[in-house]
Amino acid sequence: MKKILSFLLSVVLIFGLFGCAKKTLKNPKPTGKKVKIATLQGPTGMGMAYLLDSADKKETLNDYEYIVSAAPDELTGKIVSGELDMAALPTNAAAALYNKSNGKVKLLALNTNSVLYILSKDSSIKTLKDLKGKTVYVSGQGATPEFIFNFLLMENGLKPGEDVKLDFTYSTHSDLVAFAASGKADVVLLPEPSVTALLLKNKDMKVVVSLEDIWNETVKDTSYKDSKITMGCIAVNAAFAEENPDAVKAFLYEYEKSVNKVKDEKNFDTSAEIIAKVGIVPAAGIAKSALPRSNITFKTGEEMKKEVEGFYKVLFEAQPKSVGGKLPNADFYYAVQEK
Repeated sequence: MKKILSFLLSVVLIFGLFGCAKKTLKNPKPTGKKVKIATLQGPTGMGMAYLLDSADKKETLNDYEYIVSAAPDELTGKIVSGELDMAALPTNAAAALYNKSNGKVKLLALNTNSVLYILSKDSSIKTLKDLKGKTVYVSGQGATPEFIFNFLLMENGLKPGEDVKLDFTYSTHSDLVAFAASGKADVVLLPEPSVTALLLKNKDMKVVVSLEDIWNETVKDTSYKDSKITMGCIAVNAAFAEENPDAVKAFLYEYEKSVNKVKDEKNFDTSAEIIAKVGIVPAAGIAKSALPRSNITFKTGEEMKKEVEGFYKVLFEAQPKSVGGKLPNADFYYAVQEK
């Protein structure tokens, strides 16, 4: 009987918390709470641009102190220790932190879907199957792009290393861009904004395949059908979230507004200027060109959980260490709570 009651209570709580998420974000009150946040350069940080700009003008519900970082490694230890309250991170990094810190970090929101694209001088390439017999240059071995690409190749009947050769000579995106810009690479896999950087430097290279499109088509009739390539997120220090639910609500409210402005095509000129102004992308021109391919999103609660779980499973099966050695437990997923 206790188990049944516990189960029913869990169901009520889950649906209550996730169901009220949008409602509780409508009209949060100013908190005056100092919130230390960090974001990353590139697409993972773009959605926060208007929020950071408003923070500079002291026009936000929380009192934000923020940093913009070039590397996730600069932020991970700080969010576990509490030196940062929230941070934009690669989604797999958030799961790894949760596992390694015994639950000191939670997943607050998803903010970026796939920013991975295949570029080529060969316009006849339109699907993954068109890559058979070709070499694809990929920046960074043993990381998310490789795991996702390998998964999609195999699900589409291609053996990585045999049917499609992967070349990891260039470990950084910038090095691969420089190599491809010289005209020596026929096919490359890159994320934004490196895609835009290459397109600007080599007019012969074109975007021929979006991994997001391939993923959606590949998983539509599988157990992964609700999932996305969820590459970026907002992680929150668990103790801060528990102690400051109003500040978290206020952040989510302001962050969602910022994301919606950035995503709106009518705002791309202004958004690009603000993204550059707060240091997320070095130049407004690059930001504007990258925005349509940056797949900026805002997902919380049950929707967030559904979209990311399949992605985590793919990473775990490819390399358990990529998510911290095991899949996150249910308490990893933060739900906005009514007070």
